[in-house]
Amino acid sequence: MKLFILTGPTFAGVTTLAEYIVLKNSDMLLPVVSFTTRKQLSQEVYGREYYFINDEQYLQLKIHGDIKQEANYLDRRYGLTKQELNRFKESGKHGVAAMGMPGVQAMRRFLGEENIVSLFIYRDLSIIRSTLLEMGLPTDEISKRYELAKKEMQTIACADYVVYNVGSLDEAYNDIMKIIFQVINAKKEEAFLPGEIYNDYLGENYETLELVKDYYSWQPMMISRNLDQNVKVVQKLSAFKAEMTKHKDD
Repeated sequence: MKLFILTGPTFAGVTTLAEYIVLKNSDMLLPVVSFTTRKQLSQEVYGREYYFINDEQYLQLKIHGDIKQEANYLDRRYGLTKQELNRFKESGKHGVAAMGMPGVQAMRRFLGEENIVSLFIYRDLSIIRSTLLEMGLPTDEISKRYELAKKEMQTIACADYVVYNVGSLDEAYNDIMKIIFQVINAKKEEAFLPGEIYNDYLGENYETLELVKDYYSWQPMMISRNLDQNVKVVQKLSAFKAEMTKHKDD
């Protein structure tokens, strides 16, 4: 089962879209819910938006090693527990979660990169700033959240897909569901073995050497050797697959 993780800057609509996706596709998608130590708002429901816990409960989870991913946001803790991930794995459904890029990277390590699909929800920073101003927050709070949004925007290259949330909610929802169905229905990808020969569009020959993971983005990278120029080449696996054709013996 795949875990589809929506990520992106604050106030880009990440949580809203995650909830909307599960609401309309509960037969095949399960919400994977994070915990938080922040206070519950009046319109929020325990176990829907978050599992709301206090500092003592958080400490107990930490002591018992039950936290598999966590992050700090505006002095509050957010994360996923071992119990919640087990609930997802035992459900028989694909999962949907919302978290920052560090959480995506942690889930890639914990559940396996092949089981994680990250979708970056893009929203223009000027719109995010306008949203913050409309909320009537104190000036220092607006500045803090806006600077965080700018920093989060820089992780866009680490995601598997980018969805532009610049129109209606339904437009972004439809774009996300196209990706989800594409991933679920995709055939098993071709395996790449060391020592295989591929040709690029110029006709140059490349020998595959090794598949590795980028340290920061956790994206798969192909290391190959250009046999015509005798140089090593490192590129994203997705780019290698798009540019190369497997060599056929005459």
